[in-house]
Amino acid sequence: MTIHPLGHESASLMRDAGYAVDTIGKLILEDICRKSDDANQEFLREYELGGLLSALQVIAAALCDTGERFENHLKKAEQYEEGAK
Repeated sequence: MTIHPLGHESASLMRDAGYAVDTIGKLILEDICRKSDDANQEFLREYELGGLLSALQVIAAALCDTGERFENHLKKAEQYEEGAK
């Protein structure tokens, strides 16, 4: 039994999710800094913030799903290895 296909899929998801979450966090932080500044500049509207938060929910769901599938795959691989001994 091999973990390569799921492993590559998981690695790709984690890399892309990390990039997206980092970018979203920076945008939200920039928004907070601009709004708390003396100029009280608006950077993100509620629509954009809602979209970013929705993206975080999608990312979280994908990470949870992939993590569960990967965990199940590893359990099967361990059972296979124990049976082969």
